[in-house]
Amino acid sequence: MSNVLTYVDADLARQIATGLIGSEVRLAAREGTAFGINFKVLVRRDRGVEQSTTTKVSDLLPEVVADAVNEAVLERITSLQNDRERFIAGGTRAFRPGTPVAISNAQFILDGKLGKSVLGGEPCVQYRFQVGQFYLHAYCPMAAEKVFDSLVGQPVEVVGILRYTPAYTVPGALALSLGLRVCAVWLT
Repeated sequence: MSNVLTYVDADLARQIATGLIGSEVRLAAREGTAFGINFKVLVRRDRGVEQSTTTKVSDLLPEVVADAVNEAVLERITSLQNDRERFIAGGTRAFRPGTPVAISNAQFILDGKLGKSVLGGEPCVQYRFQVGQFYLHAYCPMAAEKVFDSLVGQPVEVVGILRYTPAYTVPGALALSLGLRVCAVWLT
């Protein structure tokens, strides 16, 4: 990944990782050589040594966990043009609260800091970010406010989970009822 990881919520990353890849992972390194001749008959000889270890996700660095979560997330959104209605509760294809998503081509907008809020019982700072011509609300812990303020106006990729919010109207969209609890942010 050529993007620069700028923020990780370590606890949330570990919770999401546990749901996506499990609470333990196997780390392996393999060294080897291969030799093959391909005419009419394929002859191949492979020889190598593998070393592996199993470790708990909670023992990994938050940056490693964030990258693993980003790779494991199934719901990838590059434009809200087709997916914006999935952010409305009750729809037939609607996202469910707790769904991990990765959103690229996003930007926290200059006038998008909306103040303090509570999301899922957690005190947060609420931001509005733009994906294409549409907007979503994003929430981060109050302790991360200065980091998020520094990301305003920058192109980012964001990974997090969706949480229920009271319906909100944003320009170019319907009244949405899911907000993104940010887990990690990469500058793109």
